[in-house]
Amino acid sequence: MNSTGFSQQKNQSIGGASNNFQNTQFRTSQMQLNQDQTLNNAQQAQLGQNPASLKGKLQNIEEMAKLVSDELSMHKKELAVLKSEKDSLENVLGLKSGDINKTLFNELNRLEEEMKRHYNFQHAENNRIQQMLNTLKQEKLALQQTLIGLQRRIGELEQQIGNADI
Repeated sequence: MNSTGFSQQKNQSIGGASNNFQNTQFRTSQMQLNQDQTLNNAQQAQLGQNPASLKGKLQNIEEMAKLVSDELSMHKKELAVLKSEKDSLENVLGLKSGDINKTLFNELNRLEEEMKRHYNFQHAENNRIQQMLNTLKQEKLALQQTLIGLQRRIGELEQQIGNADI
């Protein structure tokens, strides 16, 4: 996978987390509105009755209990949603982590194979150059021996010519 694909996945992951956060904020604001409406309804009910009477106090307590119960159930639902989001994010991150590990492992294997191939090529090239160097040394030695032989022959010929002139 190229670096662009990885950055696209990363951006999608970040975008997904941002959307989840925005969804959570929206749900929280909706819950706050529901709480405010319930509280307003309870206050209006109190205005219509005498809060000092036992029946009024009992009704206030029942309204508060209902409000707390509604709020508790709302928070339980929100908790369930958050747990679900957490689980899904963990699954996504686990899958992406597995994909990244697999990609890196494949890349590492590819690089190891490439290094072996380059090493073997370099080793073969070094052997070829060493053989050429040995061949050149042998040719040089042969040429030096031939040169020495020719110099000896020239010396002998010069002596023969010099002896023939005398």
